[in-house]
Amino acid sequence: MDNTKVYIKKLRLRNFQSHRETDFEFDPGLNIIVGPSDQGKSAIIRAMRWLIYNEPRGSGFIRSGETRCQVRMEMSNGVVVERIRDDSARINRYHLEIEGQEPLVFERFNKEVPLEVRQALGMEKLVIDRDRSVEINLAGQLEAPFLLEESGGTRSKILGRMANLHIIDAAQREALRDVSQASQEINRLNEDIAALDEQLAEYDDLEDQIIRLQQLESLLVTLKAREEELHTLEALLARLKQTDQELAEVETTMDRLEKVDEVVAGYQQVIRQQLKELQYLQELGLERKDNMQKIAVCNKIIDNTTGIGAVADYLSEVRDLRQEGFELQTNLRLIKGMEQERKSKQKDWSESIAVLQALEALGKAEEMLEKTNNLKERQTIYTSAFQSRQSLTRDLEAAQVRLGEKRARVDEAARQFGDALQQAGRCPTCFTEIDRDIVERIRREAF
Repeated sequence: MDNTKVYIKKLRLRNFQSHRETDFEFDPGLNIIVGPSDQGKSAIIRAMRWLIYNEPRGSGFIRSGETRCQVRMEMSNGVVVERIRDDSARINRYHLEIEGQEPLVFERFNKEVPLEVRQALGMEKLVIDRDRSVEINLAGQLEAPFLLEESGGTRSKILGRMANLHIIDAAQREALRDVSQASQEINRLNEDIAALDEQLAEYDDLEDQIIRLQQLESLLVTLKAREEELHTLEALLARLKQTDQELAEVETTMDRLEKVDEVVAGYQQVIRQQLKELQYLQELGLERKDNMQKIAVCNKIIDNTTGIGAVADYLSEVRDLRQEGFELQTNLRLIKGMEQERKSKQKDWSESIAVLQALEALGKAEEMLEKTNNLKERQTIYTSAFQSRQSLTRDLEAAQVRLGEKRARVDEAARQFGDALQQAGRCPTCFTEIDRDIVERIRREAF
């Protein structure tokens, strides 16, 4: 399709202002429409403007007494555009026909002509400024010839637009704007670089500070190792104190065990003495029983000799019996004394039984001896523990010596750390300035 040879081939008006049914056929080149005034020549231009630019809007251009108007334009390249307005049927549409394509119908397009119609006609207004556009295809009535009434700048803009020079102008403006923005950005970056250079100037001694930081980190590792050793020694010290406490309890138990041996020996002596006294009482009881039997025999003899008249015959026997009676009385007194002694021994026996019951509360003598043996074994264990305590004491003394050495090294490392911080003059992590007071506080808090 050659756009340089495209022209309006036919124009049809139906009920548009004074035109009921008007058809035009144009030839290539110049076509002139002549006629008297007020016969509808200007209406032809208005009809073309209504079709091409959708101006004027509304329905005031419909022929009086009619409700429907129609303008149809056929181009030399086969494009056909028709505009229909029918107030009774509420119709307001464009018809677009292009050779080789399906016809298109456009409605509800408001004030803008559909894009497809504008592209097919190729007769859009030329925009030269943001708020100004000109019609280069149609001229109004009484207007001067093309561009003669415009200023030189406007004519230049219009011609530039028609020759697509506006693209170059726009590109130039964009380039100038980009150059200006780039210049501003360069200036800003130069200012940022200068500011960064000033900030970097504060870190000229960064390598020295890095070396100092590495030295401080090495000292910190050494201090942590010393701290771990210190914790180990403190744990050993706590263990030794616990061992001392346990040994003290063992010694107290051993002292109590020595007293138990004495108490057991005393009870054993008392038991042996009570057993001897009990044996003696049993012998006295047997002797008393024998004497009582003898007394009973003598009494029986006395009873049997009461009625005998021949005293002489038995005089010698009576004498003997009398003597024997005296002996029996003596024995009776002895028996009474023995009875009293028996009662006394019986009391002692009861006391011995109480002692035995007290011993039973502690357990049998054999169990007590067995416990004594167990206590002796525990004494052996505690003795070994006491020897271990002495060994731990010696180890503690050696550890305390090492602890003193470690503390001395920790203090020396703390001093070196503080000297390094004070020499650096600023914190290696946050770069805060450090004075002597801050160094002393760090030494106290960290070490």
